[in-house]
Amino acid sequence: MSNVEPNKYIAPTPDEFVIEQFKLYVEVLNHISEGITITDKFSNILYVNPAFTEITGYTAEEVMGANPSILKSGVQDQNFYIDMWKVIREKGCWQGEVINRHKHGELYPESLTIHTINNEAGEIIYYVGIFSDLTERNNNEGNKRLYSRIFDSSSEGIIITDKKGIILTVNQAFTKTTGYLADEAIGQTLQLLHSGLQDEQFYLNMWSDINKHGNWKGEIWNRRKNGEIYPEWLNVDAVNDNMQKVTHYVGIFSDITERKKTEDQLKYLAHYDILTGLPNRMLFYDRLEQAIARAKRMKQLLAVFFLDLNRFKIINDTLGHSVGDQLLILVANKLRYRLRECDTVARLGGDEFMILLTDISDSRGVTTVAQKIIDCFDEAFVYESHELFVSGSIGISLYPDDGDNIDALIKNADAAMYKAKETKNDYQFYITEIDENNSMRMNMESFLRKAIKKSEMLVYYQPQVEIFSRKIVGLEALLRWQHPKKGLLLPVDFIPLAEETGQIMPIGEWVLRTVCQQMVQWKELGYPLIKMSVNLSPYQLLDNGFISILANAIHSSGIDPCYLSLEITENLSMNNIEYVLRKVKEIKELGVSISIDDFGTGYSSLSYLKKYHPDTLKIDQSFIRNMQFDKHNAAIVKAIVDLASGLDLNVIAEGVESEEELEMLKELRCNIIQGYLIAKPLPCIEIEKLLSRSSLNWNMNTDYSSP
Repeated sequence: MSNVEPNKYIAPTPDEFVIEQFKLYVEVLNHISEGITITDKFSNILYVNPAFTEITGYTAEEVMGANPSILKSGVQDQNFYIDMWKVIREKGCWQGEVINRHKHGELYPESLTIHTINNEAGEIIYYVGIFSDLTERNNNEGNKRLYSRIFDSSSEGIIITDKKGIILTVNQAFTKTTGYLADEAIGQTLQLLHSGLQDEQFYLNMWSDINKHGNWKGEIWNRRKNGEIYPEWLNVDAVNDNMQKVTHYVGIFSDITERKKTEDQLKYLAHYDILTGLPNRMLFYDRLEQAIARAKRMKQLLAVFFLDLNRFKIINDTLGHSVGDQLLILVANKLRYRLRECDTVARLGGDEFMILLTDISDSRGVTTVAQKIIDCFDEAFVYESHELFVSGSIGISLYPDDGDNIDALIKNADAAMYKAKETKNDYQFYITEIDENNSMRMNMESFLRKAIKKSEMLVYYQPQVEIFSRKIVGLEALLRWQHPKKGLLLPVDFIPLAEETGQIMPIGEWVLRTVCQQMVQWKELGYPLIKMSVNLSPYQLLDNGFISILANAIHSSGIDPCYLSLEITENLSMNNIEYVLRKVKEIKELGVSISIDDFGTGYSSLSYLKKYHPDTLKIDQSFIRNMQFDKHNAAIVKAIVDLASGLDLNVIAEGVESEEELEMLKELRCNIIQGYLIAKPLPCIEIEKLLSRSSLNWNMNTDYSSP
């Protein structure tokens, strides 16, 4: 039985007290959220608490006896730790932040405090390290800094208001866009920015959406501090608390002035020709559709013009696209100024324009406008040092007679334009026969593309005779087409179509090679060598590959090029003398001579003649015809003969058909003639008969029935 009295306190012994105290301290340390490390004076770990393991990943067993340096990250250099331990030894304590490494390798920031424990002699016997993981705190602070940086650096303006719409804060982009400083905006309402372009109902609807859906976005016009009104894209969000009650509104906006300009520019580009500023095809069709609907309601007429420029390709190819573009601008301006505001002139592309005339009562008004447009091409278009001559061909269709829809009116105006092109500078109303002609034209084009392969092309020759010796001194090669259905066709019947469709190049090359081969054949048969003339289309001369074609025809046949002459028209060079001069020079360098055909009918300056230095002038038959009765024609012929003599050029009179014309040419000292008085163009076999004769009698044409 115990001698201890019940409920009586018995004081522990000193050793028991120390043990109890130590257990209490350990229990407390084990529940502290900070990590605890206790080392001896040699920095060997004696104790770590559970928070140490939770923060570092190391268990007590893994680190017991180890050095705390196992946690070093390498971020701090050696000097950092030297300074740290110096402070600890001098002051007994150090506090700061370090970056340590978790057992699994990741780095983490920690707040660290190291204390020393000394004995009675003042010697250090323990070190106690207390630390906490700062990752979450740093993340929170970093997020705050990040959000603040984003807020201030955002290119979009940001406004935060309270639930009453009072501005609480704005960012720098707000100031940049609106011109208001933060101090000027804070405390104001959003009415500060109102432009007045949106009415009260607009804002009522906007705030109704915000309060109902928590969000609104759209375009709005606001006013800057300087009074300038600008468009912006605005997104407004309501911010709610835990009870889903609105506490704030956040507005994020961007200035869309440039975007609106771009949109306007894209709309412009979609509907207007960028070169001339005229409406394009899309806008023209839209206006035509509206005009048809209106004309139908009002029972009115409207007219559609299809305008195509003549000779534009020649200018564009010789002077270059930049000059061609400037010419199109000049043409567009002239057309614009000759029409009413209610009318539309559009550029479809290339050298094609369309015109819409509305509010017209009868076709007489249409005729007047068409003639005004044709007349605007009478004068040259001047650009820099160039005088540019073009003309226009206009096809016209009328609503409702020629069609009651867009496609029909444009198609028929286009068809009429091709008919107008036959006269080069005229207008043509659509008639049903034009469709038939177009069908025939398409068939003609199909046959033309096959003509060379089917050996349907023929070359006839017309003699050029010296008046006084009556000897053949030259032959002009003239193309004929033995059409499978239409019979023998003259060049006027198919050359314009060949030029338009691009077939002139293979046809022209075929003629050159055929003439060269014929020269070789006649030489082998013993006929005298005489000059052979070949007509050159403007499209051939303007083609970059023509000189190579000519050189190849000469070299492959082996002819002497001095017996070959190329005839070019006077008007060919009127828009680009330098280009044509270069081509003429290249032709003459091959040894081929140049003749100016139809001389006197064009517009070129006589100074051009000196620059071209041709070998021969051919007087156009329009001056020869009836010159015995027309003193003006006679004077022109005399002037050309005298000019040729003065420039030491040959001269040939074309289209001589009567003895009277011959006698006058003798008096005027014209040396060479060509025409029906001597012979029509003849096939090779008939020409060979003439070449066999030493001289010719006049009026020999009656011996031959060939055209």
